[in-house]
Amino acid sequence: MRLGRPSVLSAAALLSAVLLGVVLVGWARSYPHAGCVGWGQVREATPAGVVVDSDTLQCARGQVWCGRCRMSVVTVLGFRNPPADAAAGLEREARYLNVFAVPDFAAALDGFGPVAGTTREFVGHGFLWYEIDGVVLPCWFLALLAALLPALWAWRRVRAR
Repeated sequence: MRLGRPSVLSAAALLSAVLLGVVLVGWARSYPHAGCVGWGQVREATPAGVVVDSDTLQCARGQVWCGRCRMSVVTVLGFRNPPADAAAGLEREARYLNVFAVPDFAAALDGFGPVAGTTREFVGHGFLWYEIDGVVLPCWFLALLAALLPALWAWRRVRAR
């Protein structure tokens, strides 16, 4: 067996194998726990309401969600604290919002592909609006995609012998 320089395919297969491991661990962990990585930004904070956008990558119930969630609080009577305080709290909430736990989105997030929707809840003296726009992919699909390059690398190694 000849040792040569690693090829681009070997490097890509190694990276893909690592990704496959991450997907499999995330898939197994997604049933008892929802995982989330996100970052949010306050878009508007006025005495009448607060708007926060967050981009998130979530894994729950054997599915991966990647997209944007906008949370808006609209109040008729105003906030008890300054709007900036409410905005900071809402930004934390939006960053770690589990979109799979919002009741009106549960059925739409059981699918495959692009998902968009809006729902609202009555809270206190106003409404809490949720708007989502993103993509849902099952973990089995991501595992299959991540396994292609390592399989191709192994097939080429076996064929070369």
